[in-house]
Amino acid sequence: AMKTLSVHVPSGIGDILWIHSKLRNIPGVKSKEVFLHYLIDDGIPQRSAPFISVLDPSCTCAYSSKKYRDIVVDCAREVAVRMPASSIEFNTRLEQGIRIEKILPALPFDVEGVFATAQYSSSALQLLGDTSSRKLIGIYPSSYKPIQAWGAWSISEWLYFIEVMLKDYPDVVPVIIGAEFDRSFTATLVAELRAKNIQFVDLTGPHIGVTIECIRKMHQVIGFASGIEIISNYLKIPTVMIYPEKLDKLRGAWNLPGVSYCAPMWSYGFDRIYSSFAKMM
Repeated sequence: AMKTLSVHVPSGIGDILWIHSKLRNIPGVKSKEVFLHYLIDDGIPQRSAPFISVLDPSCTCAYSSKKYRDIVVDCAREVAVRMPASSIEFNTRLEQGIRIEKILPALPFDVEGVFATAQYSSSALQLLGDTSSRKLIGIYPSSYKPIQAWGAWSISEWLYFIEVMLKDYPDVVPVIIGAEFDRSFTATLVAELRAKNIQFVDLTGPHIGVTIECIRKMHQVIGFASGIEIISNYLKIPTVMIYPEKLDKLRGAWNLPGVSYCAPMWSYGFDRIYSSFAKMM
């Protein structure tokens, strides 16, 4: 009979990617004798199941009634995360500045070959259209929530960034990345770009597999701290992930070593954030 290992995990796509980078190396999982079944916390919006389907098609998942805070409490009972465990989250340790390799240290940290997204390649090319031969710059501006919570950039600041970028690098095309729940923010930014006759690609709301295929074709990705930049770093795309001060210790805890990655903070101001971006162009 097929053996299944069920684990409660947070709903964030970055969280799931961190956890899977370790659990995929459990000996039985690696040899396909044991299959992972992720029970996702009831965080809204529920975008995690489509993500797991392209992260590793051998995994199954379901949404659970367990809350994120309960997963944190479960994990806090352990001095170190062990397997098998009923719940796993890496956030608490990563936010303390503990490197991902030191969490579940018996399991290698490995993201080589994650994402089975080839089936979304033609949809990605269709969305990118005639821009696919140009330098594509992925921009994840997030939503209104981080502006209120963290003081992240507003529409006018992202617009200014894009205008400065196009002045310095006229051959690039901005690709505005967003999930369906970011649409109220990205739609406003897109309308401003259209009004200024700026060529862009609107990548708000497609299947996450399409977004990942588009990211594979990008020259660089920049945006507010999110799962999108974790994906781009693990795909070895130069990445700038901009952090709120509260997450300062997280900045160097999870990234793929040796891959172009900058982690400035909002408090650094526009010039220092832009120079992080420019260094990798």
